[in-house]
Amino acid sequence: DEAVNLYMCFTSSKIIFEQTSSQFDQICHTIPSIDLLQESYSKRIVELENLLNSKVYTVDNESALSEYIPFATTRIVQYDDYIIPSNSHNHIKSCLDRLQEKHLEVLKANLHGLSRKNAKKGISKLHKAFLYCTANLGVWLAAKAAEIHSTTNEQFLSFWGEELDKNVEGFVRSYSEEVYRELSCFSKRG
Repeated sequence: DEAVNLYMCFTSSKIIFEQTSSQFDQICHTIPSIDLLQESYSKRIVELENLLNSKVYTVDNESALSEYIPFATTRIVQYDDYIIPSNSHNHIKSCLDRLQEKHLEVLKANLHGLSRKNAKKGISKLHKAFLYCTANLGVWLAAKAAEIHSTTNEQFLSFWGEELDKNVEGFVRSYSEEVYRELSCFSKRG
């Protein structure tokens, strides 16, 4: 199937909105509005249509745009507590190290060959990511990262480019679930 693109243009704010249905990307492009006459504005839209092999629609305001494109519900979470004491950070690091070792030991007994190698690689990469998150972003955000990786959605489990078999997915997901439980408990304790 050929990708279907939808392009929107705000005439009042001179913003072009692009949504690629196959990738669900949303990108805003501004059009310089200084000394931009209607003819040159129309010419720029036609150039964009030709360049992207797509259609640009012009709308007067954002409410008209919402008829075509669903907008996400924004949820703001205030999180100022990302710096944790070094003794707490050391405790979290040792907990994450222990979980990694535990899951790598389980791999040795249950998987062989390329499956074991891929599962070990996935767990090791996630381990490094969770350590980075706890050190630089905070425990709560590290727990959210683990929660996302523990979902059944395959796009989160194979984001390194490899196709993971079901056994590998299960081991990586199990590791992420346990990390999520541990970090969630720690973030609730403070």
